Amino acid sequence: MSFFVSYAQNLEDVMLWRALQHVPRGTYVDVGAQDPVVDSVSRAFYERGWRGVHIEPVPAYADRLRANRPDETVLEVALAETVGTMELYVIGDTGLSTGVAEHAERHRIERGFELTRLQVPVLTLTSALQSLEGNEIHWLKIDVEGFEAQVIRGWDSIKIRPWILVVEATVPGSNQPNFAAWDPMVQAANYRLVYFDGLNRFYVAGEHAELVEKFNAPPNVFDNVRLSGLSGEWCTNLIIEGRERDAQYESRLAMLETRVEAEESARKALEAQCRSQLSKIVGLRKSLSDATSVSRKFENQAQSSQLELQAMRSSTSWRVTAPMRAIVRGVRSARTRESQSLKVQVLKTVRPMTLWLMRKTMTIGVLRTSALALLSVHEPTKRRLRSLAIKADVIHETKPTATDLQTPFSSISDTYQTVAGSPNSELMKNLSPNAARVFLGIQKAIHRKKV
Repeated sequence: MSFFVSYAQNLEDVMLWRALQHVPRGTYVDVGAQDPVVDSVSRAFYERGWRGVHIEPVPAYADRLRANRPDETVLEVALAETVGTMELYVIGDTGLSTGVAEHAERHRIERGFELTRLQVPVLTLTSALQSLEGNEIHWLKIDVEGFEAQVIRGWDSIKIRPWILVVEATVPGSNQPNFAAWDPMVQAANYRLVYFDGLNRFYVAGEHAELVEKFNAPPNVFDNVRLSGLSGEWCTNLIIEGRERDAQYESRLAMLETRVEAEESARKALEAQCRSQLSKIVGLRKSLSDATSVSRKFENQAQSSQLELQAMRSSTSWRVTAPMRAIVRGVRSARTRESQSLKVQVLKTVRPMTLWLMRKTMTIGVLRTSALALLSVHEPTKRRLRSLAIKADVIHETKPTATDLQTPFSSISDTYQTVAGSPNSELMKNLSPNAARVFLGIQKAIHRKKV
C-alpha cells in the first residue's frame, strides 16, 4: 500500500490530494509559502511531480525555497491590492511574519517575539501570476497572517481561476474567525465553500463542481496518511523526539567514529607487524635457500668423493697393495702395544725413581734408603738410572785412572772389604757385588755434593 506523507501544518495537503490525485503533474500556487518542507502544503505534490509558483517576501525563506526547489518559480515579494512597496514585520524562524502592525505587536507582547521591519516590493496576485494566465491552476493557497483581504482584492478571478482555493480564515495564532472582509468576494467570483478545517476555508470553482463531494469528510484512515514529523504544529513533540534521537545518533556516531579510528590505528600497526614478519620470512627463506644450495654442494662433493673412493678401491693398484697395507697396520699395532707396555713399565719403575733422583734437596737418609731399593733392580734399569743421574748432575761420570783401577773397588773382594768397613756394613753384607758397587757409587756422589 502506498501512503500519502503529509507535510502541511493542518493536513491541508491531504484534502487537496484526495480531490486532485487523478491529475498527473498538476500546477499549484502557494502564497506565503514559507519553508520548502516544514508546514509545506506543496511538498507532497512536489514529490509526486507537480510544479508551481511560490510567493514569499521574507528573504531567508525565499532563499530556502530557491535552494530546495531550483526548478520552480520563487517570487520574493508581498501581495496587496496595488503594486508598490510596503513595510513587512518579520518574526524570524516562524511563519508569523505579517504586513499587519496590530498582529505583529500582539506577537511581541504576548509571546516575546522580536520584530524586524523590512521594506519589500509589492505586486498584485494577478500581476504576479501573469505568466500563468490561460493555464490550469489546480489549487491556490493564501496564508498571509491577516493580510488575506488585501491579497484577494488584487486578484482578477477571470484571468486566474484555480480549481480549488484555500484561504486561512482565523486571526493569526488563534481560532477566532477572520474571513468576513474577503469571503463575499470569493463567493462572488463563483466559488463554493466546501470545507472548513478549523483554520482554513476550502472553495471549489463553479466549473469544477465534481470535486465538491471530495470534501464531505475530514482526513481519516481511508486517506492512508502518514505524518512526515516535520509539521510545526501537529508534530512538535515528534520533532523534539526526533531531535533527541538525532542527538543520540550523533553521540553514537561519534563513539563509533572513535572506535573506527582506534581499530584503524590497530589495523595499521598490525599491518606494519605483518610486513616486518613477512620481511623476516623472506630473509629466512633466502637463508634457507642459500643453506640448501650449500648443502647440495656438499652433497654433490660427498657423492663425488664417494665415487672417487669407490673407483680407487675398485682399482687394480688398490687391490695389489692390500697385503702391504695389512703389514703396515700390523707393525703400527705392534709398536703401539710395545710402546704402551714400555710406558707402563717406566711409569711403574723409572718415573718415580727419576723424580726422586732429580730432587737435589733430598735428605741423605732418604737417598741412601732409596739406593738400597735401586740395587735390587735388574741391570738394564740400573744403567738407565745411572744415565739419568749423570744428566741430572747427581753423579759425575769419570774415566777410570790407573789409580782408580787399583782401588779396593776394582774387585768384588775389595768391594766387600770396603763395604764391611762402612757405616752400613751390616746392610751391605746382604748385597750382591754389583749392587754394592752401585750403592758405593751413589754414596761417593752424595759425598761430592756435600763437599
